[in-house]
Amino acid sequence: MRLGVFLIDCTELRNKLRQRIYDISGEVYRLLLERIKKDNEKLSKAIDSIIEKLRTEPTDIESMTAQLEYADHGVNVEMESINTRISEVMQKMDLLSTMNYRMAYEDFQKSWQIYSKPLAVKYRQQKCIRNIEQYHRKQFSDELTRSHDELLVEVQEIGWKFEKYTIYSRLTEVDVASQKFARLGERLDKAQQHADLINSRELLLKWKPTDFSELTSIRESFLPYYKVWTLARNFNCTVPTLLTGPLASIDKKLATEEIEGAYDELQRLEKNEFKNNHRILKLVQEVRGMYGEFRKYLPLINGLRNPDLRERHWQKVGEATNISNLNDSFDGSLQKLLDCGIMDRLSDVTEIS
Repeated sequence: MRLGVFLIDCTELRNKLRQRIYDISGEVYRLLLERIKKDNEKLSKAIDSIIEKLRTEPTDIESMTAQLEYADHGVNVEMESINTRISEVMQKMDLLSTMNYRMAYEDFQKSWQIYSKPLAVKYRQQKCIRNIEQYHRKQFSDELTRSHDELLVEVQEIGWKFEKYTIYSRLTEVDVASQKFARLGERLDKAQQHADLINSRELLLKWKPTDFSELTSIRESFLPYYKVWTLARNFNCTVPTLLTGPLASIDKKLATEEIEGAYDELQRLEKNEFKNNHRILKLVQEVRGMYGEFRKYLPLINGLRNPDLRERHWQKVGEATNISNLNDSFDGSLQKLLDCGIMDRLSDVTEIS
């Protein structure tokens, strides 16, 4: 290169610049190719995931409906995004071609295999929809019909059992009756869950929901009987423990809620559901009487189980009732105190506590 009267040799500089450009171009090619490979891997995984979802066999009406919704709509939404990403990667490949860079044949082949996968998705999408409409829908519809018929039989049997169990009316039958009503209650709960499931599946298939009002009617009639026998059984389980167990183990809040709640519920049943059923009404009155008899001990329990009682309070209670060794560590039972006549001085106990 001539600069005025000077002749400058730029060959070395020119070569260095060319090498620098070559090195930079190589780095650009490498980064671009690396980006293409990573994008292709992500695209391949995303497309394979879609195909795998479409291949999954539905196991029930819910999964069939979800899969049909996915095949009809979800796949199209996902593939729209994937096709956009494929176009972006192809633009990068075009850029390499414009820059006169040739990809390795293996990389080029893998890329085009990935870009042809949307066709496989389309095929699998159509096959999935066809299988659901031609096979799975009929399969699950038949299963739902059988399940529906089985439930109707179960509802009838539950109704017969309930009518049979209503003959129980004596307090001496509490163990047998409470167990039978408890088991029947479990069957009713399962039947109701089954009915709800059937109705939800009928809606998914766009069928008219079955009217299971007979099951609802049985449940409404069953619950009052179940409550009476359950409360009678609970009394036999709870009250003896309250009477004979250590006084210090009694939870006054829990005991009060249980006894008062049972008494109020039995009183409600007596005035409403069983007011005209004299045979069961007598049982309800007997059970309410049992709770009522124990109910009079609740003020005593609440007084003696007051957490704010101190040694001086216990001393005053002992003096008022003439019961020795009465303190916060008293290990006797409520029954022991009752046998000592503590109820005769209930007003003193409640006043002190």
